[in-house]
Order: sequence, then structure tokens, then C-alpha cells
Amino acid sequence: PKVSLRFIGEGRTLVGDVQEFHFTAAPITPPEVLVHEGLDVMRPDQPPPLIPETAHRIRLMFFLTVLMLALFYIGYLRFGLPWQAPRPFAWAYRDLRQLARRADGEEAFREALRRVHRAFNQTAGRPLFAEQLEAFFAEHPRFAQMQSTTVKFFELSRVEFFGIGAGERPMDWLLSFCHDWRAVEAG
Repeated sequence: PKVSLRFIGEGRTLVGDVQEFHFTAAPITPPEVLVHEGLDVMRPDQPPPLIPETAHRIRLMFFLTVLMLALFYIGYLRFGLPWQAPRPFAWAYRDLRQLARRADGEEAFREALRRVHRAFNQTAGRPLFAEQLEAFFAEHPRFAQMQSTTVKFFELSRVEFFGIGAGERPMDWLLSFCHDWRAVEAG
């Protein structure tokens, strides 16, 4: 029905009329509205307006591409390409960093030496001993720059495993040594 509204404020009165109108209200919308003058059959819902997404898709693809390239590059630096020859010193260096964090210094150092020996064995394709180093470097000339430090490593290993008494356990030097071998191995 028609309704008159009165608004009073600041010494003034304002009157407004709301005209009569028809509507249907129900908790579940019926397929047909009650027939009154001026009301038609219910119209279907309008679809929501589409938001342009092209710019968002392009940005998402760009960021995903950058992320994939960064992950590939990090993997290449750490492990090399999958079709390349295996890089045992890259794996050994990763293991040595974990061993360096362990609290039991003596056993962690011995395990680190074993891990580096395993990397030498994998690189040589056979068990490698200190007496065979000259032949190894003759077979693998790209590693020649590491010969003096490798001799020191084998001496350190011999003292640790076969020497009398405990020698020094320079885990930092061993990490650095393995890191240098990893760099030479990567080319």
C-alpha cells in the first residue's frame, strides 16, 4: 500500500510519499509469481559479468616460468644435468654438510672421510688408494689441479683410520676440499 513518511529535523518537517507497489516474497522462489497487475512471469537469473583474466593468466605463466627456470638452475648447479655423467662429489658435499652439523665429531668426521672415499671410487670407477693417485690423475687430467690437496686428503685419511692416536679432524678443511672437487667435477 501507499505509505507517507515524515522526517523532522532542525526545525523543519519533510513529508514523502512511497507509492503502492506489488512484489512476491517467499523463502523458496516459486516458478510463477502471484498474478497481480504489473507483475510478469519471473525472469531467469542474469549470469555474472565476466572478469577479464588474460592479464592474470599471462602474469601467472610468467612467474611459473621464472620459478621453473630458477629451480632448474639450482638443480643444475648442485647436481648437474640428468644426461650428464654422475657427479659423486656434488652428492658427497651435500652429505658432508649434513655430517658437519652432527654433535659426535669423531664419528661424523670418519663418516665424512668414508663418503669422500666413496666419491673417489665412483669417479675412478674402482676402489682408489693413495698409491694409485698418480695413475688416477694421468687417466683424468681435468682433475690435475687437485692433486696436492688430494694427496693431503689421503694422508689425513690414513692417519685417521690406520694411525696411532687421534690426529686432527679438520671438518672445515674437508668441506672446502669436497667443495673444490665438486667445482672441478662440474667443469
